[in-house]
Amino acid sequence: MPDFNEQVVFGNKTVSNLMKEIYDNTNKKQKMLYSTIDDIKAYIRNIGDAVQIGPLLGQYSDILVKSDEHLIKLVAIITKASERAKDTGDDSLTDEEKNYLTTQAELLKKEGNFKVV
Repeated sequence: MPDFNEQVVFGNKTVSNLMKEIYDNTNKKQKMLYSTIDDIKAYIRNIGDAVQIGPLLGQYSDILVKSDEHLIKLVAIITKASERAKDTGDDSLTDEEKNYLTTQAELLKKEGNFKVV
């Protein structure tokens, strides 16, 4: 059986490529968030400003995190399928996993994050 990390997920993207992308995205987004917070600090003059800006920063942070959640869930499903293949020789997805992926694809399609082909 080939190395799990070098297993091709789609196109030419391997599991290790996907995990590296998640790691890199997380670090980049964390730096962006800290930079944004530093930039905004100069504009907070009183408690009212902080009360208004706080929720906006929370929403911004949620948006940054949400995009990687889908990649993390994809890696989790791939990991389960790989473990199942080691144990049983069957690397196909369960009906529950297929339904989950279909549901997530439809949600992303509605959000406009990607096109389902």
